Amino acid sequence: MATSHSDTAFLTMEKSFTYRGQREHWSNAYHLDLVPANSAQWDALRATVWNLESPAFPANVQIEKTYGHNPGTPPTLVYEYDWPPAGEGGNAGTFAPTATMNQAPGDAAIFVRYGTTQKNSRGKPIYLWNYYHAVFFDDTAPDVQDAVQKGKFTTLANLMVAGINTGVSGVPIFHRAGPRGAVAQNYKVSDFITTRTLKHRGKHHQRLPAGTTITYPPYVTLN
Repeated sequence: MATSHSDTAFLTMEKSFTYRGQREHWSNAYHLDLVPANSAQWDALRATVWNLESPAFPANVQIEKTYGHNPGTPPTLVYEYDWPPAGEGGNAGTFAPTATMNQAPGDAAIFVRYGTTQKNSRGKPIYLWNYYHAVFFDDTAPDVQDAVQKGKFTTLANLMVAGINTGVSGVPIFHRAGPRGAVAQNYKVSDFITTRTLKHRGKHHQRLPAGTTITYPPYVTLN
Protein backbone atom coordinates (compact mmCIF):
# COMPACT_ATOMS: atom_id res chain seq x y z
CA MET A 1 0.00 0.00 0.00
CA ALA A 2 1.34 3.43 -0.96
CA THR A 3 2.09 5.80 1.89
CA SER A 4 -0.14 8.87 1.91
CA HIS A 5 1.30 12.37 1.85
CA SER A 6 -0.06 15.83 2.58
CA ASP A 7 1.69 19.20 2.36
CA THR A 8 -1.04 20.77 4.47
CA ALA A 9 -2.70 20.16 7.82
CA PHE A 10 -6.26 18.89 7.74
CA LEU A 11 -9.27 18.68 10.02
CA THR A 12 -11.58 15.66 9.79
CA MET A 13 -15.15 16.04 11.10
CA GLU A 14 -16.66 12.60 11.69
CA LYS A 15 -20.45 12.44 11.85
CA SER A 16 -23.12 9.77 12.08
CA PHE A 17 -26.73 9.33 11.05
CA THR A 18 -29.25 6.53 10.74
CA TYR A 19 -28.63 4.48 7.60
CA ARG A 20 -30.47 1.23 6.85
CA GLY A 21 -31.66 1.03 10.43
CA GLN A 22 -28.27 1.53 12.08
CA ARG A 23 -25.90 4.37 12.87
CA GLU A 24 -23.39 4.93 10.06
CA HIS A 25 -20.31 7.12 10.38
CA TRP A 26 -19.06 9.36 7.59
CA SER A 27 -16.73 12.32 7.53
CA ASN A 28 -15.62 15.50 5.81
CA ALA A 29 -11.96 16.51 5.67
CA TYR A 30 -10.85 20.12 5.32
CA HIS A 31 -7.24 20.79 4.37
CA LEU A 32 -6.00 24.13 5.67
CA ASP A 33 -3.60 26.79 4.45
CA LEU A 34 -2.09 27.11 7.94
CA VAL A 35 -1.05 24.56 10.56
CA PRO A 36 -2.73 24.95 13.98
CA ALA A 37 0.03 25.52 16.52
CA ASN A 38 -1.41 23.57 19.46
CA SER A 39 -4.45 21.78 20.83
CA ALA A 40 -6.11 25.07 21.84
CA GLN A 41 -6.10 26.19 18.20
CA TRP A 42 -7.43 22.81 17.05
CA ASP A 43 -10.16 23.15 19.73
CA ALA A 44 -11.18 26.55 18.45
CA LEU A 45 -11.11 25.38 14.84
CA ARG A 46 -13.21 22.23 15.29
CA ALA A 47 -15.83 24.13 17.33
CA THR A 48 -16.10 26.84 14.70
CA VAL A 49 -16.35 24.38 11.82
CA TRP A 50 -19.14 22.46 13.56
CA ASN A 51 -20.94 25.77 14.13
CA LEU A 52 -20.78 26.22 10.36
CA GLU A 53 -21.76 22.64 9.49
CA SER A 54 -24.54 22.03 12.01
CA PRO A 55 -27.14 24.49 10.57
CA ALA A 56 -27.10 22.44 7.35
CA PHE A 57 -27.81 19.08 9.03
CA PRO A 58 -31.03 17.77 10.62
CA ALA A 59 -31.06 16.53 14.21
CA ASN A 60 -30.49 12.95 13.06
CA VAL A 61 -26.92 13.93 12.13
CA GLN A 62 -24.59 14.02 15.13
CA ILE A 63 -20.96 15.03 15.37
CA GLU A 64 -18.94 12.11 16.76
CA LYS A 65 -15.21 12.85 16.61
CA THR A 66 -12.74 15.35 15.25
CA TYR A 67 -9.22 14.51 14.09
CA GLY A 68 -6.40 16.91 13.31
CA HIS A 69 -3.42 15.90 11.16
CA ASN A 70 -0.18 17.78 10.56
CA PRO A 71 1.52 17.61 7.15
CA GLY A 72 3.85 14.76 6.42
CA THR A 73 4.50 11.40 4.77
CA PRO A 74 2.30 10.03 6.12
CA PRO A 75 0.35 12.83 7.84
CA THR A 76 0.63 12.76 11.64
CA LEU A 77 -2.42 12.62 13.88
CA VAL A 78 -1.81 15.35 16.45
CA TYR A 79 -5.31 16.02 17.74
CA GLU A 80 -8.35 13.92 18.60
CA TYR A 81 -11.61 15.05 20.19
CA ASP A 82 -14.50 12.77 21.13
CA TRP A 83 -17.59 14.93 21.33
CA PRO A 84 -19.57 14.21 24.52
CA PRO A 85 -21.21 12.04 25.63
CA ALA A 86 -18.67 9.21 25.49
CA GLY A 87 -19.37 6.59 22.84
CA GLU A 88 -22.00 7.00 20.15
CA GLY A 89 -23.75 10.35 19.84
CA GLY A 90 -22.74 13.96 20.07
CA ASN A 91 -24.07 17.41 19.31
CA ALA A 92 -26.89 17.27 16.77
CA GLY A 93 -27.50 19.27 13.63
CA THR A 94 -29.93 22.17 13.90
CA PHE A 95 -31.53 22.27 10.42
CA ALA A 96 -35.32 22.11 10.82
CA PRO A 97 -37.01 20.79 7.66
CA THR A 98 -40.56 21.90 6.89
CA ALA A 99 -43.48 19.72 5.91
CA THR A 100 -42.75 20.20 2.20
CA MET A 101 -39.16 18.96 2.51
CA ASN A 102 -38.29 15.31 1.98
CA GLN A 103 -35.05 13.66 3.05
CA ALA A 104 -33.21 11.83 0.31
CA PRO A 105 -31.87 8.29 0.89
CA GLY A 106 -28.67 7.95 2.91
CA ASP A 107 -26.47 7.34 -0.15
CA ALA A 108 -27.63 10.62 -1.69
CA ALA A 109 -25.40 13.64 -1.27
CA ILE A 110 -24.60 17.11 -2.54
CA PHE A 111 -21.12 18.44 -3.23
CA VAL A 112 -19.26 21.67 -2.67
CA ARG A 113 -16.55 22.23 -5.26
CA TYR A 114 -13.81 24.77 -4.57
CA GLY A 115 -11.85 26.36 -7.39
CA THR A 116 -8.14 27.21 -7.05
CA THR A 117 -5.50 29.00 -9.11
CA GLN A 118 -3.28 25.92 -9.35
CA LYS A 119 -3.13 23.36 -12.13
CA ASN A 120 -2.03 19.74 -12.15
CA SER A 121 0.82 18.25 -14.17
CA ARG A 122 -1.45 18.00 -17.21
CA GLY A 123 -2.42 21.65 -17.02
CA LYS A 124 -5.91 20.99 -15.69
CA PRO A 125 -7.37 23.23 -12.95
CA ILE A 126 -7.23 21.77 -9.44
CA TYR A 127 -10.56 21.59 -7.64
CA LEU A 128 -11.23 20.67 -4.00
CA TRP A 129 -14.33 18.66 -3.12
CA ASN A 130 -16.55 17.92 -0.13
CA TYR A 131 -19.66 15.70 -0.18
CA TYR A 132 -22.47 15.93 2.38
CA HIS A 133 -25.22 13.45 3.21
CA ALA A 134 -28.62 13.96 4.93
CA VAL A 135 -29.86 16.20 2.15
CA PHE A 136 -33.44 17.26 1.43
CA PHE A 137 -35.52 17.93 -1.66
CA ASP A 138 -38.89 19.61 -1.83
CA ASP A 139 -42.13 18.37 -3.36
CA THR A 140 -41.60 20.13 -6.68
CA ALA A 141 -38.22 18.70 -7.75
CA PRO A 142 -37.00 15.42 -6.22
CA ASP A 143 -33.55 15.66 -7.82
CA VAL A 144 -32.87 19.25 -6.69
CA GLN A 145 -31.66 20.10 -3.21
CA ASP A 146 -34.05 22.15 -1.12
CA ALA A 147 -33.17 25.84 -1.51
CA VAL A 148 -33.19 26.58 2.24
CA GLN A 149 -30.74 23.78 3.03
CA LYS A 150 -28.61 24.78 0.04
CA GLY A 151 -28.37 28.23 1.55
CA LYS A 152 -26.85 26.73 4.71
CA PHE A 153 -24.20 24.89 2.69
CA THR A 154 -23.56 28.09 0.74
CA THR A 155 -22.82 29.94 3.99
CA LEU A 156 -20.38 27.17 4.99
CA ALA A 157 -18.62 27.22 1.60
CA ASN A 158 -18.41 31.02 1.53
CA LEU A 159 -16.63 31.13 4.88
CA MET A 160 -14.26 28.32 3.88
CA VAL A 161 -13.10 30.65 1.09
CA ALA A 162 -13.30 33.96 2.99
CA GLY A 163 -11.61 32.45 6.03
CA ILE A 164 -12.57 30.55 9.18
CA ASN A 165 -12.35 33.06 11.99
CA THR A 166 -12.63 31.26 15.32
CA GLY A 167 -13.04 34.54 17.18
CA VAL A 168 -10.32 33.52 19.63
CA SER A 169 -7.49 35.98 20.23
CA GLY A 170 -4.21 34.77 18.76
CA VAL A 171 -5.78 32.07 16.59
CA PRO A 172 -5.18 32.69 12.86
CA ILE A 173 -7.84 32.72 10.16
CA PHE A 174 -7.83 29.42 8.25
CA HIS A 175 -8.81 28.89 4.62
CA ARG A 176 -9.88 25.75 2.76
CA ALA A 177 -6.91 24.31 0.93
CA GLY A 178 -5.84 21.15 -0.83
CA PRO A 179 -3.32 18.45 0.14
CA ARG A 180 -0.69 20.00 -2.17
CA GLY A 181 -1.22 23.57 -0.99
CA ALA A 182 -3.78 24.94 -3.46
CA VAL A 183 -6.04 27.44 -1.66
CA ALA A 184 -9.75 27.80 -2.46
CA GLN A 185 -10.63 31.00 -4.34
CA ASN A 186 -14.28 30.35 -5.15
CA TYR A 187 -16.94 27.66 -4.71
CA LYS A 188 -19.91 25.96 -6.29
CA VAL A 189 -22.65 24.24 -4.26
CA SER A 190 -24.27 21.60 -6.45
CA ASP A 191 -27.83 22.23 -7.56
CA PHE A 192 -28.63 18.57 -8.08
CA ILE A 193 -28.54 15.69 -5.62
CA THR A 194 -26.02 13.01 -6.55
CA THR A 195 -24.88 9.65 -5.13
CA ARG A 196 -22.00 9.10 -2.72
CA THR A 197 -22.18 5.46 -1.68
CA LEU A 198 -21.88 4.65 2.00
CA LYS A 199 -20.31 1.32 2.90
CA HIS A 200 -22.21 0.17 5.94
CA ARG A 201 -20.20 -1.80 8.49
CA GLY A 202 -21.22 -3.56 11.64
CA LYS A 203 -18.35 -1.82 13.42
CA HIS A 204 -17.03 1.59 12.55
CA HIS A 205 -13.47 1.96 11.34
CA GLN A 206 -11.70 5.32 11.37
CA ARG A 207 -11.89 7.03 7.97
CA LEU A 208 -8.33 8.26 7.50
CA PRO A 209 -6.29 8.62 4.30
CA ALA A 210 -4.78 5.40 2.99
CA GLY A 211 -1.46 4.68 4.61
CA THR A 212 -1.90 7.19 7.42
CA THR A 213 -0.06 6.24 10.60
CA ILE A 214 -1.64 7.22 13.91
CA THR A 215 0.91 8.68 16.28
CA TYR A 216 0.23 10.74 19.35
CA PRO A 217 2.45 13.74 20.10
CA PRO A 218 2.54 15.53 23.48
CA TYR A 219 -0.69 17.43 22.87
CA VAL A 220 -3.78 15.30 22.39
CA THR A 221 -7.28 16.24 23.56
CA LEU A 222 -9.36 13.27 24.66
CA ASN A 223 -12.81 13.77 26.18
